[in-house]
Amino acid sequence: MEEIRDVFGRKILEIGEKDNRVVVLDADVGSSTRASMFSKIPERFVQCGIAEQNMVGISAGLALKGFIPVAVSFSTFIAGRCYDQIRVSIAYPNLNVKLVGSHAGLTPGPDGPTHQAIDDIALMRALPNMMVLEPADRIEMEMVVEEAIKHRGPVYIRINRGSSADVYTSITPKFKKINILKEGKDIAIIASGFMVQKALLAADMLKSEGLDVLVAGVHCIKPLDAETLLNIANKVRFIITVENHSIIGGLGSAVSEILSEMHPLPVFKMGIKDTFAESANTEELFEKYGLTEFEIVKVVKKNM
Repeated sequence: MEEIRDVFGRKILEIGEKDNRVVVLDADVGSSTRASMFSKIPERFVQCGIAEQNMVGISAGLALKGFIPVAVSFSTFIAGRCYDQIRVSIAYPNLNVKLVGSHAGLTPGPDGPTHQAIDDIALMRALPNMMVLEPADRIEMEMVVEEAIKHRGPVYIRINRGSSADVYTSITPKFKKINILKEGKDIAIIASGFMVQKALLAADMLKSEGLDVLVAGVHCIKPLDAETLLNIANKVRFIITVENHSIIGGLGSAVSEILSEMHPLPVFKMGIKDTFAESANTEELFEKYGLTEFEIVKVVKKNM
């Protein structure tokens, strides 16, 4: 399985070789985020050093001059450390800057809470004009990078560290849509990022117990596809959201906000429950904080 950060690096280089407006900016973590792949075009690869706030300011200036800057760092740094610069210099003037946060959620594992971005979706989703994207596999990653560059305005792309099996093997994901990977009529599991694969595994486990589970993948958390969400809500008894992020302000909150106004329905949010995590490998952390297919099955059974 190929890491989706590798797919990001390869795809942005491919786009940059065809479009000389694309400039990639790195904050001295390019070997980890794969932004350094773009150094094959040295005249449009800007090494900013460990100065993420300056990198965002430079990106704003490049956008004003007609470039398409792609600023890359770890999610916790680009969303957290640079929040004020993003808010004032990019979101407020609605500039055409693409922000890429790698190593999202618990996927930095042993690096611990300082590097585990469990609040970045909440921060970026609250900003006017900001689109928020989180691909689940290499297929969505390629689509997300292409569409983010085409989109006129600020975009935040959230990338998990590590490998994930392809989930889009039978359908082609549609951009900005909630994509239904498995139809069902009893309950729905709506997931983003690496949690989509775990949702599919949980659905298979529940099928053996006679439950018909709908599984939907969300790569575009903002703006959220309300039309498809409402169609899903009309089919099922309740919804479970699963995300590699705090249950406060992320995918679960976005789903609940729409349904509370348009189609009240029980929504059970699975994610990190208002706590900082610990240092351990990623799978150990997913297990401790309830982000496994087995925990999804438990939550379904508990609420039937």
